[in-house]
Amino acid sequence: MTDLAVASGVRRHQVYMWEAGVFAPSPTSLRLLSTALDADPLSFLVDVDPAAPSVYALRVRAGLDRSILAELVGISRPTVYRLERGHPVRLDQAKLARLAAAVGVGVCEASAAIARTRERGNPVGPV
Repeated sequence: MTDLAVASGVRRHQVYMWEAGVFAPSPTSLRLLSTALDADPLSFLVDVDPAAPSVYALRVRAGLDRSILAELVGISRPTVYRLERGHPVRLDQAKLARLAAAVGVGVCEASAAIARTRERGNPVGPV
């Protein structure tokens, strides 16, 4: 635990609480852990296909919370939540491009993630 905490830059107590299942790491913490362990942040999540990520999975992989993603895209936090739930949300080309840039993918991949999320009706996790 101590080695992982030091390598990832988080407190040892946080690692303990995650391992004990008391609470889940935030997207930012997942990003730090995945960097320290040289792993995809999505490998820590249940029921997420890293090869076909949803909007939620892209956000988590990027290490962003909903508020930050909303700010980067120029939409509201509830709109991000609706996107992650698969609800119809209209994004103009500029906002779609900002979404793609924020989560580190191309516009086509961001569009595909939105379509996959709508198809699956993806429930969002606690992050």
